[in-house]
Amino acid sequence: MSESFEGRKVVVVDGSNGIGLATAHQVVAGGGTAVITGRDQDAIVDVDGGIMAGRN
Repeated sequence: MSESFEGRKVVVVDGSNGIGLATAHQVVAGGGTAVITGRDQDAIVDVDGGIMAGRN
């Protein structure tokens, strides 16, 4: 996927694993902001840290 998400905010439902996680990574890599939802708060926090670490 080579789409630019620059300046966009995307809500990713169940973004703690699988396709949702991959989508969140692509949004952030494309310059956007991913708002991630899911049932497991600990998994969401882990995902957030992992995505932000890859952004720097």
